[in-house]
Amino acid sequence: MMGILIITYSVNIPYWDQWNLMPQLFIKISQNSLSWQDLIAQHNESRKLFPRLIFLGLGYLTNWDVRYEMLAIFLLACLVSVNIYRLNRLTLRLNLFPTLLLGFLANILIFSGIQYDNWFWGIQLVVFMPIVCITTAISAIYSRLNIRYKFLICMMLCIISTFSYSNGMIAWVIVLPVLILVSAKSRSDLLKQKWLFLSWIAVFTTNIIIYFYDYQKPELAPSIIPAFQNPEQTLQFLLAFLGSPLGSGAQISPLIYSTFIGGVEIGIFLCLCLYLIKHIQDNSLLERMIGWIMIGFYAIFRRNFL
Repeated sequence: MMGILIITYSVNIPYWDQWNLMPQLFIKISQNSLSWQDLIAQHNESRKLFPRLIFLGLGYLTNWDVRYEMLAIFLLACLVSVNIYRLNRLTLRLNLFPTLLLGFLANILIFSGIQYDNWFWGIQLVVFMPIVCITTAISAIYSRLNIRYKFLICMMLCIISTFSYSNGMIAWVIVLPVLILVSAKSRSDLLKQKWLFLSWIAVFTTNIIIYFYDYQKPELAPSIIPAFQNPEQTLQFLLAFLGSPLGSGAQISPLIYSTFIGGVEIGIFLCLCLYLIKHIQDNSLLERMIGWIMIGFYAIFRRNFL
């Protein structure tokens, strides 16, 4: 249904940041002056290298018809859905009907119509890139691939995530614990593969250095100091921000409703974490839960802290 709505109601008009992000690149391509610095240049807090490449490719094929960017967003959401379904099959080990039911419930959130701004604004492709990379990486970790291939795939996906959206760099921290707990069954396995983990740290460090080289804090970016000076307001903001995707359109005050929903979400997530801590000795449970827990951490940290 969401795909049909996008095809039916999308409009070929660039909007807001799209005018700042792409026309200069098209002009430079026509003048044969496009450089690496143009592709990796900072846009707000992000370095949108890989989204720029996608936008350039689509622009070349479609004469910059931004409706195709919206379809690309939809396809990325479909990939997230497939990854969630695969993780259900690989970790929960349920029968087909419960797996399909969980997939259906997940899709209600993934393809939620309440995020219509994302579906109908081509540049929002950058928002979907990190979660696509993270769920694809975690799905690969639970597969039967050789551990070296898993590390290589995950590193490539984390690089794409980092240079797609500002909070995408969290992928390095989110994916590594899953790699360790799922791929290494014992301490001896960790020691045998220590060069892989050292490589991970080296590539991550290189990414951070490149990302923050000549980084300029955006003028409109607020200071973090007031957040510590007003902890109650900060907590309310964090909860409201977390619950806002499910809080809009309510007859109750959207702010109150979003804050309540955010509190419920945090409460459920903390209960899951406490359950895992209580059964930390159960290696099978830990291995099957860690992927979901880290996806939950990304959902919380990406919305509230970056």
